[in-house]
Amino acid sequence: MPARIAGLAGVARMTPAEIELAANIRRERALAGLTLRVVADACDVRLETVHRWETGARRPSAIDVAHLARALRCSVTKLLPGRDALDASRGIPPKPSLGVGRSEFAPAVSSINS
Repeated sequence: MPARIAGLAGVARMTPAEIELAANIRRERALAGLTLRVVADACDVRLETVHRWETGARRPSAIDVAHLARALRCSVTKLLPGRDALDASRGIPPKPSLGVGRSEFAPAVSSINS
């Protein structure tokens, strides 16, 4: 049996980008403190439709994503999957990390600014 991620139906058929989109919608709704019903009404769709978007059973159209962003009071980019998920969906391997974090640059930047 394929592995499943909690709360995401049909994950075996979903691309990484679709998984991230569903998770982003669910996260932003939770952060906004809104119910499925409130979001559905704001997007002029059925409650079941929003639930399907959040579980990955269905993908929202571009206009639906715009309506979601307005209802959730967030930017469209907060809902859309990141570059890594899109690349993984296309079979592009992730770029190797340089192993350098921003905090490692902090001392150099602060000495320049002094």
